[in-house]
Amino acid sequence: MAENNNILEQLQQWVIEANIAAEKASRQTILEDKSSSYAVFDGCYYLVKQTAKSDQQIRLCNFIAEIVSEVTKHDGENTEKYFCIRGRMNDGRELAELIIPAHQFEQCDWVVEMWGSLPQITVGPRHKDHFIAAVKEKSNPSQQVIRQHTGWVVENGKHGFISNTGKICVSGLDETTETDLQGILSNYALPKPVMDNPDSPLEVIRDFGGLLPDYSGLVLLSAVFRSTLSHFFRNTLSVYLQGTTGTYKSAISGVLLSFFGKEFNGFLLSDNWTSTANALEKKAFLCKDCVFIVDDFVPRGTANDVNRLHAKAERLFRAQGNAAGRDRLTSNTDIRGAFVPKGLIISSGEDTPAGHSLQARMILVHLSKGEVDTNVLTRLQTKGAQGDLVQHLSNFIYWIAMMADTDHLKQPIKLWLENQRQKYVNIGHARAPDNIASLLLGLHMFLLYAKTQTNLDEKVANTIFQCCETAMLNLAQKQAQSENEVSDSERFISFLRTAISMEKGHFRARSGSAPTSPGNFGWRYVERGEHSDWMPQGSCLGYVHDGEILLYLKSCLAVIKPLSTQIGSHLGISENGIAKALKEAGYIKRHEKGRNTVKMTCEGKRETFLCIDGDKVFDFIGNQLMLEIDLTEEQSENDQP
Repeated sequence: MAENNNILEQLQQWVIEANIAAEKASRQTILEDKSSSYAVFDGCYYLVKQTAKSDQQIRLCNFIAEIVSEVTKHDGENTEKYFCIRGRMNDGRELAELIIPAHQFEQCDWVVEMWGSLPQITVGPRHKDHFIAAVKEKSNPSQQVIRQHTGWVVENGKHGFISNTGKICVSGLDETTETDLQGILSNYALPKPVMDNPDSPLEVIRDFGGLLPDYSGLVLLSAVFRSTLSHFFRNTLSVYLQGTTGTYKSAISGVLLSFFGKEFNGFLLSDNWTSTANALEKKAFLCKDCVFIVDDFVPRGTANDVNRLHAKAERLFRAQGNAAGRDRLTSNTDIRGAFVPKGLIISSGEDTPAGHSLQARMILVHLSKGEVDTNVLTRLQTKGAQGDLVQHLSNFIYWIAMMADTDHLKQPIKLWLENQRQKYVNIGHARAPDNIASLLLGLHMFLLYAKTQTNLDEKVANTIFQCCETAMLNLAQKQAQSENEVSDSERFISFLRTAISMEKGHFRARSGSAPTSPGNFGWRYVERGEHSDWMPQGSCLGYVHDGEILLYLKSCLAVIKPLSTQIGSHLGISENGIAKALKEAGYIKRHEKGRNTVKMTCEGKRETFLCIDGDKVFDFIGNQLMLEIDLTEEQSENDQP
């Protein structure tokens, strides 16, 4: 027994001596390698200083760390680098794997923050710098690219469409493409395209055609496919569904979004208006080449609450319409680009965001109770939940990728858009021709796909497009009428009438006395015994003369702006802006050359006025009920209400 123990102890001693010899040999080999200033001994990093007499070895830490992978994250515009780091103490204990931003690596704060107090960097001159250099030198990281956005990317000249399942390209669905779509964006998930025998989309097209009156549902279908083309032709319009509670706004929105992922429905949408403006802006930016739905625009609460919600909506829709947003500064004052929406925003609400120019950046679809065919809506919801709708979009995107890779996409679409714009030049706002042509592009391309890939009949496709075009034009004409009602000029005139009716201002005859029918111009008849008379109320806003209204524009705005704020529809336009708006709307009757104003003498003073056509402001002027008269003292004494 004792002999066996002696043999075992001898073997253990030989192993120890062999390890020591191997360690010495390894250390000598490392020291002889003049190309490196760093070495790993006893599970620690060492700085090796080589001199003429000897080599000095300085321990830098009591652990080793290694960068195992470099992760590059793309958000569609910018890239950020991250390091994945593993570590081990000198006694062999493993340290937790961690991921840190690359710009924080050289500060070394991550050692204590992530791993605690056990790993220590030796105190010494520039030891932290040497530690960082040693980690870099001894690491051989793999390269990893992660996409944090949806939509089209171009890699090595080939197009691919990113969703949470991977990348759809000409070879099908590449599931090796890594993504990190956070939150609700993770539901944007396209299946593998099926192109051997794709289902005809005709049934889906017919359902959308029957969803709303006058084929308006086809306009919404077109918006879905238009969003996927934003990479090739930037989209600058939004779609807005307006209707009271019970008009199925959210349900329709859920059907549209289920083209991008079968998990979406009327209860699970991209976002809603309770999110912050920054969050909405960033999500719309990451949701590239897809529909991004913001639900439930309901301005309620205090005046400040309502104003904040309208300001939030204006910021988001204007960023989409102008393809520009708010630039920011980084912590070191570098300019960081704005998060501009890169898909197509669809929103819904009981009210419409305020602003004439803002609404010109939208396509408004008004929903009334009883208009939606609920049987059709139910069928579409079922197809969305089963993945039928998202499969159609996946097949369409695969076809677009083939077109893009062979350069058969941009030029034909460019020519088509130019021709379509010319057809709509006389419709609505200046943006209307572009908006109509741009939105119709979605259905045009979907029908082209259906004709080439699913043998959809040419005549049927043309009929479908004509129905959608007619519906689009009807919506544009209705919107043009409503835009006139909410334009700055119309609001100014409306507030002017309100100010007069509320006796916050008045108009005079040019002589300074009361005009004919003074009660219609902000004057009140005050009984004071034998000396009863008409008394002006509020500020003087101008004069009445021969069917014209001569406005003191500054005085008018001083009354109208507080009134508009009180009502909850603030008029923020300047004097020059409202003068120009009134002129373009045809309210200005006379003006001097090169100006919007005229000079007239009133009450013995020659002053500058805005000369408004009285017939367009107060109907009774045209009926000769309010002609200016110069009242003598005798006439004033006999004047009766």
